[in-house]
Amino acid sequence: SLQESGNLSYQNAVGHSGQVYLTVPARQSGRGKVTLTVQERYIEADAVTDCSESIPVGRRVSVVALADDQTLLVSPVPAGTRERP
Repeated sequence: SLQESGNLSYQNAVGHSGQVYLTVPARQSGRGKVTLTVQERYIEADAVTDCSESIPVGRRVSVVALADDQTLLVSPVPAGTRERP
């Protein structure tokens, strides 16, 4: 399994939600960081967004796709659907 080999597949992060750890700049103009749990592990991952505004620290996001092997493409979770911490 992936866990036995120690490899983490970012593909498994798609569809999960996480939290912004370093601001994710608008329109993929740079990389931010998010924290989330993938394969029962708490990880920190590089992230970009297609959003027209940057996503601030602490904001909940959903992983919509992979930008590349090591980078998640994220979108802000609408405030109405915010999960409890």
